[in-house]
Amino acid sequence: MARRNRPKQQPNSAAQTLDIIETRGDRLAEWIAGNPVPIIATGVGILVLAGAWAFFSQEDNQADLAAATQLSETQTAYRSAMGANGNSIDIPEPANPAAAQSIREEAVLNYDRVTADHPNTVAAALAQLQAGKLEQDLGNPQGARGHYEAGLDIVPAGNPLSAFFWVRMASLAEAQQDWAGAASAYVNASEVPGYGLRHAAQVDAIRTYLEAGDSQAAQALHDQLVTTSPDAPLPPHVAAQLAEYGPSSGTP
Repeated sequence: MARRNRPKQQPNSAAQTLDIIETRGDRLAEWIAGNPVPIIATGVGILVLAGAWAFFSQEDNQADLAAATQLSETQTAYRSAMGANGNSIDIPEPANPAAAQSIREEAVLNYDRVTADHPNTVAAALAQLQAGKLEQDLGNPQGARGHYEAGLDIVPAGNPLSAFFWVRMASLAEAQQDWAGAASAYVNASEVPGYGLRHAAQVDAIRTYLEAGDSQAAQALHDQLVTTSPDAPLPPHVAAQLAEYGPSSGTP
Protein backbone atom coordinates (compact mmCIF):
# COMPACT_ATOMS: atom_id res chain seq x y z
CA MET A 1 0.00 0.00 0.00
CA ALA A 2 1.33 3.44 -0.87
CA ARG A 3 2.13 5.72 2.01
CA ARG A 4 -0.42 8.43 2.70
CA ASN A 5 0.45 11.96 3.73
CA ARG A 6 1.14 12.16 7.42
CA PRO A 7 2.97 14.36 9.94
CA LYS A 8 6.72 14.78 9.82
CA GLN A 9 8.61 11.61 10.69
CA GLN A 10 9.51 11.26 14.36
CA PRO A 11 13.08 10.35 15.41
CA ASN A 12 13.81 6.73 16.20
CA SER A 13 13.09 6.21 19.88
CA ALA A 14 15.25 3.11 20.42
CA ALA A 15 18.42 4.81 19.20
CA GLN A 16 17.60 7.95 21.19
CA THR A 17 17.07 5.90 24.33
CA LEU A 18 20.39 4.17 23.73
CA ASP A 19 22.06 7.58 23.49
CA ILE A 20 20.51 8.56 26.82
CA ILE A 21 21.71 5.36 28.49
CA GLU A 22 25.22 6.05 27.23
CA THR A 23 25.25 9.60 28.59
CA ARG A 24 23.46 9.32 31.94
CA GLY A 25 26.34 7.47 33.60
CA ASP A 26 28.95 10.13 32.85
CA ARG A 27 29.81 10.71 36.52
CA LEU A 28 30.94 7.09 36.99
CA ALA A 29 34.40 7.81 35.66
CA GLU A 30 36.32 4.71 36.69
CA TRP A 31 36.12 0.99 36.33
CA ILE A 32 35.13 -0.62 39.63
CA ALA A 33 38.01 -3.07 40.07
CA GLY A 34 37.07 -6.56 41.15
CA ASN A 35 33.35 -6.17 40.46
CA PRO A 36 32.06 -9.15 38.43
CA VAL A 37 29.67 -6.84 36.57
CA PRO A 38 31.46 -5.03 33.72
CA ILE A 39 31.16 -1.26 33.94
CA ILE A 40 32.72 -0.02 30.72
CA ALA A 41 33.23 3.47 29.31
CA THR A 42 31.31 3.84 26.06
CA GLY A 43 29.52 6.52 24.12
CA VAL A 44 30.09 9.68 26.11
CA GLY A 45 29.78 8.04 29.50
CA ILE A 46 29.52 4.70 31.24
CA LEU A 47 27.26 1.92 30.06
CA VAL A 48 26.35 -0.49 32.84
CA LEU A 49 25.89 -4.04 31.56
CA ALA A 50 24.44 -5.79 34.60
CA GLY A 51 25.02 -9.44 33.92
CA ALA A 52 24.69 -8.98 30.17
CA TRP A 53 28.04 -10.41 29.13
CA ALA A 54 27.74 -14.19 28.84
CA PHE A 55 31.43 -15.03 28.62
CA PHE A 56 32.59 -12.67 31.37
CA SER A 57 34.03 -14.61 34.32
CA GLN A 58 36.21 -14.09 37.34
CA GLU A 59 39.11 -15.75 35.53
CA ASP A 60 38.94 -13.09 32.82
CA ASN A 61 38.73 -10.26 35.31
CA GLN A 62 42.27 -8.97 34.77
CA ALA A 63 41.94 -9.09 30.98
CA ASP A 64 38.64 -7.24 31.12
CA LEU A 65 40.07 -4.71 33.56
CA ALA A 66 43.00 -3.93 31.25
CA ALA A 67 40.67 -3.63 28.26
CA ALA A 68 38.28 -1.39 30.18
CA THR A 69 41.14 0.83 31.30
CA GLN A 70 42.34 1.33 27.72
CA LEU A 71 38.78 1.99 26.53
CA SER A 72 38.25 4.53 29.32
CA GLU A 73 41.52 6.27 28.46
CA THR A 74 40.55 6.38 24.79
CA GLN A 75 37.19 7.88 25.62
CA THR A 76 38.73 10.43 28.00
CA ALA A 77 41.22 11.51 25.34
CA TYR A 78 38.42 11.91 22.78
CA ARG A 79 36.29 13.95 25.16
CA SER A 80 39.21 16.18 26.07
CA ALA A 81 40.14 16.77 22.42
CA MET A 82 36.55 17.76 21.67
CA GLY A 83 36.60 20.27 24.52
CA ALA A 84 34.41 18.50 27.07
CA ASN A 85 35.18 19.06 30.74
CA GLY A 86 35.06 16.43 33.44
CA ASN A 87 31.62 17.41 34.74
CA SER A 88 29.93 17.65 31.34
CA ILE A 89 27.53 15.07 29.99
CA ASP A 90 27.42 16.41 26.44
CA ILE A 91 30.42 16.55 24.15
CA PRO A 92 30.65 19.99 22.49
CA GLU A 93 31.18 20.42 18.77
CA PRO A 94 34.42 22.28 17.98
CA ALA A 95 34.02 25.51 16.05
CA ASN A 96 36.49 24.31 13.44
CA PRO A 97 34.85 21.54 11.33
CA ALA A 98 38.21 20.29 10.05
CA ALA A 99 39.48 19.92 13.60
CA ALA A 100 36.33 18.04 14.63
CA GLN A 101 36.73 15.66 11.71
CA SER A 102 40.37 15.03 12.54
CA ILE A 103 39.57 14.35 16.20
CA ARG A 104 36.85 11.86 15.28
CA GLU A 105 39.06 10.10 12.73
CA GLU A 106 41.84 9.72 15.30
CA ALA A 107 39.35 8.45 17.88
CA VAL A 108 38.10 5.79 15.45
CA LEU A 109 41.68 4.54 15.07
CA ASN A 110 42.13 4.52 18.83
CA TYR A 111 38.90 2.56 19.37
CA ASP A 112 40.02 0.06 16.76
CA ARG A 113 43.28 -0.27 18.68
CA VAL A 114 41.33 -1.20 21.81
CA THR A 115 39.62 -3.98 19.87
CA ALA A 116 42.90 -5.19 18.39
CA ASP A 117 44.72 -5.11 21.72
CA HIS A 118 41.94 -6.85 23.67
CA PRO A 119 40.01 -9.18 21.35
CA ASN A 120 36.91 -10.98 22.63
CA THR A 121 36.42 -8.65 25.59
CA VAL A 122 33.50 -6.44 26.53
CA ALA A 123 35.64 -3.39 25.79
CA ALA A 124 36.53 -4.69 22.32
CA ALA A 125 32.85 -4.85 21.39
CA LEU A 126 31.96 -1.52 22.96
CA ALA A 127 34.89 0.13 21.20
CA GLN A 128 33.36 -0.96 17.90
CA LEU A 129 29.97 0.41 18.97
CA GLN A 130 31.51 3.80 19.60
CA ALA A 131 33.73 3.73 16.52
CA GLY A 132 30.68 3.01 14.39
CA LYS A 133 28.81 5.95 15.89
CA LEU A 134 31.75 8.24 15.14
CA GLU A 135 31.83 6.97 11.55
CA GLN A 136 28.15 7.87 11.29
CA ASP A 137 28.97 11.34 12.57
CA LEU A 138 31.70 11.55 9.93
CA GLY A 139 29.20 10.70 7.20
CA ASN A 140 30.76 7.33 6.45
CA PRO A 141 27.88 4.80 6.53
CA GLN A 142 29.93 1.96 5.08
CA GLY A 143 32.61 2.42 7.71
CA ALA A 144 29.96 2.55 10.42
CA ARG A 145 28.39 -0.67 9.18
CA GLY A 146 31.78 -2.38 9.23
CA HIS A 147 32.31 -1.46 12.87
CA TYR A 148 28.84 -2.58 13.90
CA GLU A 149 29.26 -5.89 12.09
CA ALA A 150 32.66 -6.36 13.76
CA GLY A 151 31.06 -5.74 17.14
CA LEU A 152 28.30 -8.25 16.43
CA ASP A 153 30.96 -10.82 15.59
CA ILE A 154 32.44 -10.36 19.07
CA VAL A 155 29.20 -10.48 21.05
CA PRO A 156 27.84 -13.99 21.74
CA ALA A 157 24.63 -14.79 19.88
CA GLY A 158 21.58 -13.88 21.92
CA ASN A 159 23.51 -11.69 24.36
CA PRO A 160 21.60 -8.50 25.27
CA LEU A 161 24.52 -6.36 24.10
CA SER A 162 23.95 -7.52 20.52
CA ALA A 163 20.67 -5.59 20.50
CA PHE A 164 22.62 -2.34 20.91
CA PHE A 165 24.41 -3.05 17.65
CA TRP A 166 21.16 -3.89 15.86
CA VAL A 167 19.66 -0.58 17.00
CA ARG A 168 22.70 1.27 15.67
CA MET A 169 22.42 -0.67 12.40
CA ALA A 170 18.78 0.35 12.22
CA SER A 171 19.59 4.02 12.79
CA LEU A 172 22.18 3.77 10.03
CA ALA A 173 19.60 2.29 7.65
CA GLU A 174 17.12 5.04 8.59
CA ALA A 175 19.67 7.73 7.77
CA GLN A 176 19.91 6.19 4.29
CA GLN A 177 16.10 5.88 4.07
CA ASP A 178 16.42 2.12 3.84
CA TRP A 179 13.18 1.65 5.73
CA ALA A 180 12.89 -2.11 5.18
CA GLY A 181 16.46 -2.64 6.36
CA ALA A 182 15.81 -0.48 9.41
CA ALA A 183 12.66 -2.40 10.29
CA SER A 184 14.49 -5.72 10.01
CA ALA A 185 17.30 -4.49 12.28
CA TYR A 186 14.84 -3.18 14.87
CA VAL A 187 13.04 -6.53 14.84
CA ASN A 188 16.39 -8.28 15.38
CA ALA A 189 17.04 -6.03 18.37
CA SER A 190 13.59 -6.66 19.84
CA GLU A 191 14.06 -10.42 19.60
CA VAL A 192 17.27 -10.50 21.67
CA PRO A 193 16.43 -12.18 25.00
CA GLY A 194 16.71 -9.90 28.00
CA TYR A 195 17.00 -6.68 26.00
CA GLY A 196 15.50 -3.96 28.21
CA LEU A 197 14.51 -1.65 25.34
CA ARG A 198 12.54 -4.31 23.49
CA HIS A 199 9.34 -2.28 23.38
CA ALA A 200 11.06 0.78 21.91
CA ALA A 201 12.65 -1.40 19.22
CA GLN A 202 9.27 -2.94 18.37
CA VAL A 203 7.69 0.51 18.08
CA ASP A 204 10.45 1.64 15.76
CA ALA A 205 10.07 -1.54 13.70
CA ILE A 206 6.36 -0.79 13.26
CA ARG A 207 7.12 2.80 12.29
CA THR A 208 9.78 1.87 9.75
CA TYR A 209 7.67 -0.94 8.29
CA LEU A 210 5.05 1.73 7.60
CA GLU A 211 7.68 3.96 6.04
CA ALA A 212 8.64 1.04 3.81
CA GLY A 213 5.00 0.64 2.76
CA ASP A 214 4.71 -2.77 4.41
CA SER A 215 1.53 -2.22 6.39
CA GLN A 216 0.95 -5.96 6.72
CA ALA A 217 4.22 -6.50 8.60
CA ALA A 218 3.56 -3.40 10.71
CA GLN A 219 0.07 -4.63 11.59
CA ALA A 220 1.30 -8.13 12.45
CA LEU A 221 3.99 -6.77 14.74
CA HIS A 222 1.47 -4.47 16.41
CA ASP A 223 -0.89 -7.39 17.02
CA GLN A 224 2.00 -9.27 18.60
CA LEU A 225 2.84 -6.26 20.76
CA VAL A 226 -0.76 -5.96 21.95
CA THR A 227 -0.73 -9.63 22.92
CA THR A 228 2.62 -9.69 24.70
CA SER A 229 2.69 -6.17 26.16
CA PRO A 230 -0.89 -4.90 26.53
CA ASP A 231 0.21 -2.21 29.00
CA ALA A 232 2.76 -0.74 26.58
CA PRO A 233 0.74 1.26 24.05
CA LEU A 234 2.14 2.82 20.89
CA PRO A 235 3.22 6.46 21.05
CA PRO A 236 0.47 8.70 19.60
CA HIS A 237 2.37 9.53 16.41
CA VAL A 238 2.98 5.85 15.59
CA ALA A 239 -0.60 4.88 16.48
CA ALA A 240 -1.85 7.62 14.16
CA GLN A 241 0.32 6.33 11.32
CA LEU A 242 -0.89 2.76 11.85
CA ALA A 243 -4.52 3.88 12.01
CA GLU A 244 -4.26 5.23 8.46
CA TYR A 245 -4.08 1.65 7.23
CA GLY A 246 -7.21 0.53 9.08
CA PRO A 247 -7.95 -1.02 12.49
CA SER A 248 -5.76 -3.80 13.79
CA SER A 249 -7.28 -7.15 14.56
CA GLY A 250 -5.33 -7.01 17.82
CA THR A 251 -6.44 -3.55 18.89
CA PRO A 252 -9.02 -3.50 21.69
